[in-house]
Amino acid sequence: MSAKQLTVDCHVHYVPDCVADILRQRRSAPYIEQLEGGAEVRHMPAGNVLSFGADYTDMAARIPYMDGHGIDIQILSMGLLFGLHALPAEEAVPIARAFNDDLAELCATGNDRFKGLALLPIDDIGACVTEWKRARTELGLLGAIVPTNGFVTREHADHMAPIFAAAQETGGHIFVHPGPRPEELGRGGTLGAADPLALERAALGVQAQLGQAMVTLNFSDYLEPFPDVTVQVANLGGTLPMVIERMDHTYQSRKPDAVPPSKKLGRCYVDCASLGPAAIDIAATVFGADKILLGTDYPIFGTEQALKAVHGSSLAEADKAKLLGGNALEMIS
Repeated sequence: MSAKQLTVDCHVHYVPDCVADILRQRRSAPYIEQLEGGAEVRHMPAGNVLSFGADYTDMAARIPYMDGHGIDIQILSMGLLFGLHALPAEEAVPIARAFNDDLAELCATGNDRFKGLALLPIDDIGACVTEWKRARTELGLLGAIVPTNGFVTREHADHMAPIFAAAQETGGHIFVHPGPRPEELGRGGTLGAADPLALERAALGVQAQLGQAMVTLNFSDYLEPFPDVTVQVANLGGTLPMVIERMDHTYQSRKPDAVPPSKKLGRCYVDCASLGPAAIDIAATVFGADKILLGTDYPIFGTEQALKAVHGSSLAEADKAKLLGGNALEMIS
């Protein structure tokens, strides 16, 4: 009898108590507020307010939750829409170190159920490089999570290149996840505004930014100096799968002798967090099933939602198995 393939969630978040306590002391976003009655909420830099509870912090309870959903391994990271990575360096550096130390201890004592991605203080790229090397060589973390908005233009991406250079030196994995650049942190957003369609616009905006990051990472030479770095982009690469045919058609009329964009894909993995079966089918057609990872975005979204999307897709059973864990195990091996 063949061994059961492991199921690996590549997009899932964690807030250790040490970081939650720091956030409870803050009075400007991002911060945690305790409401009357004891419930807590997170005040986000975009202006929205979300619930906060033990599903973020209680990792003893996380194990039976994983078991109940058939998840063998979670690759943990700090959600970047919270904005901790984008705080001024004098705040972000100690928070990143505290998070990474706690995460490394959790991974070391978690019976191989958890892997970790470091939080980096993006306001100071030199400090990012230092923390990347510490996370990889001393703490044993897989790599780091970095903000999508750091890649929406080539200029922004070039600013992030020293992190990739450090990753090339040490080996490791980089997860491109929705999140602001430091200079964007104080701008607020639309979620707290009067627009009744703010939630819908925000969901589309996140996907559009991910699509722009995919353009930078896939259609330029940006990643060429970093062949040993694995790269994951959240949420099926944003809007790119839906518009790749339009890009190809544009090339046919305006750059007929150039390699079309669809032929330049293949370097980046994408995870399926927060999307459904139809989107997974499209992404598999565009990227190939061997480039898609399971992602739940738990505890922001439920694990069962992502698993239902995978099993409801039209992928062959062998390809579903790749998505549920085979691709991730190959990526991090």
